[in-house]
This record gives sequence, C-alpha cells and structure tokens, in this order.
Amino acid sequence: MDNIINFLSGRNKKQEDADKYMQYWDKVKRMDAQDIQIPNTKNPSMESANALLGITPSPKAGLGKIAEDLYNGVYDVFHKDNSFKSPIPIPAQNVLGAESSTTPILTPTPEPQKIDFTGYTSKTLPEGKLPNVPSKDLTDLFFKNFGADNEATPAAAVTVGENAGFDPNAKSGVNSNGTIDYGLMQINSGTFDGLKKRRPKEMAAIGITSDTPYEVLFDPDINMQVAKLVRKDEQWAGQKPYKQWYGWQDPPFGKGINLQEMIDKLNKK
Repeated sequence: MDNIINFLSGRNKKQEDADKYMQYWDKVKRMDAQDIQIPNTKNPSMESANALLGITPSPKAGLGKIAEDLYNGVYDVFHKDNSFKSPIPIPAQNVLGAESSTTPILTPTPEPQKIDFTGYTSKTLPEGKLPNVPSKDLTDLFFKNFGADNEATPAAAVTVGENAGFDPNAKSGVNSNGTIDYGLMQINSGTFDGLKKRRPKEMAAIGITSDTPYEVLFDPDINMQVAKLVRKDEQWAGQKPYKQWYGWQDPPFGKGINLQEMIDKLNKK
C-alpha cells in the first residue's frame, strides 16, 4: 500500500499519473470475482495484477488483498487532494463487498418550508409587528396547495385577513346577503355553490359534488383546494389577486395588508 501511495504522491501529483492509475483501477475491477477469492500467487490473473501494480504481495495476501490495498490507496490519496480527478467515488462498500471504513456521504437535510411575513405590513397592526404564522401542519398545506405558484405566503397573508388565528373550524355569522363563511380561508357559501355549478369537474376532483355540505370546508386541505379554485377563477378572468377576499384589503372592510406589493415582488424574483 505504501508503494501505491508513493506512486500517487510522487511526480508532482500530475493529472496524467491520476489518469494512469484510473486505468489500473478499471483493470482490477474487471477481474473475475473467482480470481479475487483465490489466495494463490501462481494464479495467472494474480500475476498479471502484480505486474500491473508493481507490487509483490505476501503469498497469503491473495488478489483480494491487492485489490483492497489498491482501492484504499487510491481513495486515501485522491480524496485528500482536490487537485486530482478521482477515479473512484466515495464508496458505501469496498471492492470486496465488505462495509467500508470510510465516512459515507450524508445527504443534507433540506431546509423546512416556512411562511415568511418579512416585508408584509398591516394598517391594523403596530408598525414593525408582523402577523402570526400558521402551524407547521398548516404551513405544509399552504405549500402543497399554493407553493407551485409561489403563493404559499400570500395565501397565508390572505388567511390572516380573514382568520388571524388560523382556526380550521372558524365560521362567520350570517352576512348581509345571507351567506356564511367557512373554515380556514373563510370560503363563502355562495362562492362554494357557484363553483359547484361552474367548475363541477374541478370540484369533483377534490371530492365535492352538488350534494356536498358546507361543513366539508372545515377540512383545511379541502378548504385550501377550494380557495385555489377561486384563485384560478380570478386568474382566468384577469382579476387582481385574491379579489374575493375582503379581509386583506383596505379598511373599513379589511386590515390593509400590502398583499399586491408582496405578490409583485415575488413575481419579479
């Protein structure tokens, strides 16, 4: 193994040496598994390997030991010197199939998705105070239903205007037109009935038929999916974002949240 490391470390660590050793490594990998298991220095494959590598192993070493030394030597040198192009990846196993003593690559844990109200303001909140954010479970649902359009945080801001406590079971009183608002994003009963008629296929895709009661809107996932259809209706009609919700809009009806400004910033990214 010292010979391997000396070979790799010498000659000023030129890339051509690395390329040559890559060829050696490929030849060893192509040797039959049967040959690797035979500890016999008279084996033709082993003698070829000895000549190829310039190593004289002990009679009991076997080709498997040669291959293992080669593997470890190449790994040690190439992965300690970034000036070389490594001929082998960082392994989970060595050439003999045994567990490697090297440290495996760990896949970084992705950053959790989060609602970030930085930059959002409200005319009903003290200056510099940001709205409360939803729970992790609700955050995941916002990203599931609105994340593809980069609107998870805007949708959460709309919810703040309607239902600042993010209560999935919220239910309004009777509005002046006789309708009631249900659930997390306060879906209006009249809007719900209208979607059943205008978008029966899209509503059916989320399990809603003409007979589905309003109480289904207490499920936050279904509530958001219906809200997403309302949002699509706005987009199809060329209306401003979240026009159907009044809670985020200017007083006296809403809290004066700068929703349009923040959506415009997101669209520019």
